[in-house]
Amino acid sequence: MMRIEVMQKASVSVVDGIRLDVFHPGVQYERGNCLGALLLAEPQSPVREVRPPAYEGPPALALDQRRRSRTRSS
Repeated sequence: MMRIEVMQKASVSVVDGIRLDVFHPGVQYERGNCLGALLLAEPQSPVREVRPPAYEGPPALALDQRRRSRTRSS
């Protein structure tokens, strides 16, 4: 399943027997992958919505620190 938010009215009303004129701009629909892919491929001038990341804290410490070499204990 795929969740799609329609941004603009489809340029054609029917594709391969699937009615596209029933989808309204500004409304989210949860549909199968094939129909979702068709709706994603439809816009001629797609608008990408920029959303902030889910986590806005500092980066993970593991990426900020150098790796220390281990000392062998005898």
